[in-house]
Amino acid sequence: MVWYKRSLLILLSLVISARFVQAEAEKELRIPKGTSIKLRLVQPLSSATARLGDPVQLETVEEMKIDGKVIIPKGGKAQGFVGEAMSGEMWGAGRLGIWVSSVFTRTGFRVPVYGATSALAPSAVEQTASTSKEAAITPAVVVTASTELEIPLGSANSYAANEPAAATN
Repeated sequence: MVWYKRSLLILLSLVISARFVQAEAEKELRIPKGTSIKLRLVQPLSSATARLGDPVQLETVEEMKIDGKVIIPKGGKAQGFVGEAMSGEMWGAGRLGIWVSSVFTRTGFRVPVYGATSALAPSAVEQTASTSKEAAITPAVVVTASTELEIPLGSANSYAANEPAAATN
């Protein structure tokens, strides 16, 4: 009779443990509202060649984790567009602005974000023989984008694997 009670207790503890593990795995991950993500350009941009609406490719500077799981890896893809482009040849001093629109999780989910940066070439008064009339944004510039809403990502199971999935467009 004692072995029966012990077996029943062991079985009951296994069932409870399995339920706890299943509940943790089914927990929905969320990116909190206002989460900041640091990005940089993949290729430099110049007001001499950029046109309004041109797509801009960016990458993440550092990984973002939620509950210990890597959601957005370092070097992950992000997208934006040229929101302001005025050539220095036409206006005397070039202006360039980019807006960030989305970042991709390691599973390929597109997360809407907002971020922007701009550059202004020196004015005609400040220009010297060695300065350009064009504005430029280089990969050295870090752009901070953030979420404006809480973003549900689905089950923690989809972020359990260690290998990042390829981001899709």
